Amino acid sequence: MDKAELNILLGKIGKQIFVKYFREFGDSEKISNQEMIALLPNEYTFNSRKSRTAKARRIFRERLEEQALSIIVESSRVDEEVVINARALLRELQGQPMSSVVAELIGIMGRLPDDKAREVVTFARFLKQQSATNF
Repeated sequence: MDKAELNILLGKIGKQIFVKYFREFGDSEKISNQEMIALLPNEYTFNSRKSRTAKARRIFRERLEEQALSIIVESSRVDEEVVINARALLRELQGQPMSSVVAELIGIMGRLPDDKAREVVTFARFLKQQSATNF
C-alpha cells in the first residue's frame, strides 16, 4: 500500500479516531473486533464502527502504523491535539523516550471531552507565547 492509499484509508477510519484508539486497534490479541466495535462512539452506526475497526486493524496487520502516524502528524487538516498525540505515539514507536509527565498529560488529554482538550491546547499556546515574549 502506498502513502496515498494509506491516507485514503485513514480518511475512512478518521484520523482522530485512529489516534484516539491507536493502542486498542493495535491490540487485537486482547481486544476482539466485537469489543473494539463496542468501544467506538455510538454516534457511528454499527456498520461504520465495524468498517473503521477492520480498516484500522489492516493498517496494523500490514505494519503500517508508523507510516500512518507520520501522515497524521504532517496533516494540516487535523486538530492540533490529535497531532500532538500522534507525534507522541510515533516517538514511542521509534523508541524515543517520553517523560512520565508528558505521558500523563497525554493520557489526561485523551480522557477529556474534545472541547476541553481544545481549551487546554489553546492555553498551552498562550503560555508558550507569553514565555517567549518575557525572555
